[in-house]
Amino acid sequence: MDRYWVTTGSTNVEAVINPLAAACTEWDYVPSHIYLLSNPGVESQIDRVIDLAETIVEAYGGDTPTIECTSLDSETDFQAIVDHFRGAIEAARKADGEVVVDVTPGRKFMSAIAFQAGIQFEATKVSYLHVHCMRTSRGVPRRSMILERCLHDPLARSSDGPSQCTV
Repeated sequence: MDRYWVTTGSTNVEAVINPLAAACTEWDYVPSHIYLLSNPGVESQIDRVIDLAETIVEAYGGDTPTIECTSLDSETDFQAIVDHFRGAIEAARKADGEVVVDVTPGRKFMSAIAFQAGIQFEATKVSYLHVHCMRTSRGVPRRSMILERCLHDPLARSSDGPSQCTV
C-alpha cells in the first residue's frame, strides 16, 4: 500500500523533518510519496528539506520517495493551500493509499488550514509533533517529542495515547 505524507515548508528545516522522522520511528510509517508546500519565505530551505526527507525514508527501509512540491506565489493564497492538501489526499485515496497530514511546520494559519483539510477530506491521520523541554536530575535540559495523532475526529485519541520518544 502506498503511503503519503503531506506537509508545509518552514524556515526551520527541523520543523518539517522531525515529524517525518518521528512517524518513521514511532509508527513505522515510511511514506512512498511526500507532498510539500512551499512559498517565497521558505523557498531557500526546500532543497535541504527534500534531501533530508529522502535520506530519512531510505534510512527506514523505504525507496526514494516521490516528492511533489507546490510553490505558492504568496503565502496567503489560502485557496492554493487548501488545494495542495485536497489534491494530495485525493491522490492517496485514488491510489487506495494511506495519507498523513502533518500540521507541525508552517505559519499558524497554514497549520489551521492543513488540520481542517485533513479532517474534511478524510486523511487517514492528522499529526502534530510537540517538542518540549524536560529537566533531568542534574538540571541538564533534555528534549522530549510527542507525536500526536487523531483520526477523523480531531478530539479523538487512540487508546494508547500519543506516541512518545525522547531524544
